[in-house]
Amino acid sequence: MTTVRAACVQFQARPEKSENVALMAPLVAEAAARGADVVLLPEKWNAWMDGPRLRPLAERLDAGETVDAMAGWARDHRINLIGGSIALVGDDDAVHNVSIAFDRAGERVAAYSKMHLFDVDVGGFSYRESDGTAAGSDPVVVELDGVVSSRPTSRWSPGWPTGRCSCGRARSRTRRSCWRPASTAVRAGWTSRATATR
Repeated sequence: MTTVRAACVQFQARPEKSENVALMAPLVAEAAARGADVVLLPEKWNAWMDGPRLRPLAERLDAGETVDAMAGWARDHRINLIGGSIALVGDDDAVHNVSIAFDRAGERVAAYSKMHLFDVDVGGFSYRESDGTAAGSDPVVVELDGVVSSRPTSRWSPGWPTGRCSCGRARSRTRRSCWRPASTAVRAGWTSRATATR
């Protein structure tokens, strides 16, 4: 049996990408210092824009301010890191909402482009993530420290009053739960352990 300690970082993104990256660094360090084996970041934590405003903030999978920072955090703190999701420009030149998984050496081991974009009409309000983001086409499975998870992603939304973390769908013999403080302040939300059988 493998035991994995996971930390979900709760974060309220600001308009400036560089500021978000700088503010996230000590939160990842704190999670690592508390003994996290895997640290999960929220969706669109580095740039919360949508539509055409998101494109100038998008990076490439092989390099960029955010991609390089996440690889460095994983390597420097010897943690597995699932980079929530960030905007990346794909080979098709479209912007994708991508979750990247890094191993303890800071190597990219998986990348998942969000397949089901959030398009909704509710009470006269319309939101179309698809207006500026292309959908991915393939599910992804990643193994980190012997634990298998599909769809490597974490997400947070201010619409959820207690905050939520989605650790991805783990193999059926994996127990996981995520706990988050009922606050939208920038701070690390700590999760309970996930235990898996290989």
